Amino acid sequence: MITQHVSSHSPLSVRADKPLLFIFYLYLGLWTFDGAARYLVYLVGAPYLIYGRDLLTLLAIALTLYIRNQNRFSDVHIFFYAAVFCAYVVIGIFTHGSMVQALFGLKIFIPILMGIIVSDSLVRNPKSLFLFSFLFLFLSFIGTFLDLYGYAFWRGIEVELSDVTLELGMDNQTNIFRRIIGFARTNFQLSTQAYFFAMISIVLARSFLVKLIAWSLGVFIILASTTKGTIALYFISSGFLIANVISAKITNRLAPIYIGVGILAGGILPFSDVGHLMFLDYYSEEIFYLLASFQQRFMTGWPVIIDFIFGEGHWLMGAGIGSVGAADTLFSPVPKGAVDNFYLYAYGTFGIVFLIWLADAYRRTFLLKPGFYEFDFIVFSILSVLFIYGVVSTAIEDATTAVLVGMSMQYMYVSLKQRRKKTATAPFH
Repeated sequence: MITQHVSSHSPLSVRADKPLLFIFYLYLGLWTFDGAARYLVYLVGAPYLIYGRDLLTLLAIALTLYIRNQNRFSDVHIFFYAAVFCAYVVIGIFTHGSMVQALFGLKIFIPILMGIIVSDSLVRNPKSLFLFSFLFLFLSFIGTFLDLYGYAFWRGIEVELSDVTLELGMDNQTNIFRRIIGFARTNFQLSTQAYFFAMISIVLARSFLVKLIAWSLGVFIILASTTKGTIALYFISSGFLIANVISAKITNRLAPIYIGVGILAGGILPFSDVGHLMFLDYYSEEIFYLLASFQQRFMTGWPVIIDFIFGEGHWLMGAGIGSVGAADTLFSPVPKGAVDNFYLYAYGTFGIVFLIWLADAYRRTFLLKPGFYEFDFIVFSILSVLFIYGVVSTAIEDATTAVLVGMSMQYMYVSLKQRRKKTATAPFH
């Protein structure tokens, strides 16, 4: 097994691992129990308390600034992201005219900063990452089981917060399935969390039996959620794990190609005419269920966002934070609707800055060796949600996804450079 090496850090940085990881796992746990946690604060008559978890990110930032001041630790990465976010909050206010809308949009991106901050600590402490990932996966399984038998009491309960109506737990269902949410707030949230926790547990587990249990729990939760994109992604990533046993070098070569296909599809499909060629009325109810939401994106969802970006002149600098996505849906007098495409969402928000970031991020995926290094595979599986599932979702608006994407960005920009100069020749097991 090839384990990830991280270069030496100052003693103060290493001592900061424990408080940073405590903050991180508490933050991640509160999002894992998003629906149940909202229900608990609702029962005590203080639904606003749920947003106290966002203060954990500020606490992590304050700790990072303290470390930087004490040992002259310099990490421009987090400050670059923070500066970009602040600049695009201002642009967003000029675009839509709402401070509240812009700040809510900023809240969506703040978890990225949390991920950047804790990345090095996580790489130095893989055992804790495995233990908490497996714990959260098992608890998600319990929540899924309870929801299947009708014990998710937060489903469908609505609260009013600042003239905005929010559901504590989404109570969505189709003609065929009831969408299971477990302890989470939505089935999408449940499925992506299960995907992340399962992949991390499988990669870092030392026992084949534990790997098998983690994989099985992930399958159960994700299938119960009926989230089609996550189901497909889970089995594809599982295929990469199996292929890695056969040839790690092939995994290393296929990984950036796979990500590249997702980026091309995410950029091209919204502008294509595929939706008009699907003719779903000619298919069975099951096929209609599988493809109807996909067609809706082509016919009504994506054209609205494209018209906003190009028709209203936001194609160069972007419209700013809060102009599209959840913030727009909640606070805009005339919401544009769900974006359901990471590339349109990010381009509509950041414009050409996003395109520059995307090109650089993809270039760095070629440095990953997911067949040889455990953390490389973890980062690869996280990026798969962003770049592959992002073709049909704005996964970055999910806090768990955002914090792990932040971790992955820091890993690719910093930790890969600090890896020992030795060549791995065998896959991890």
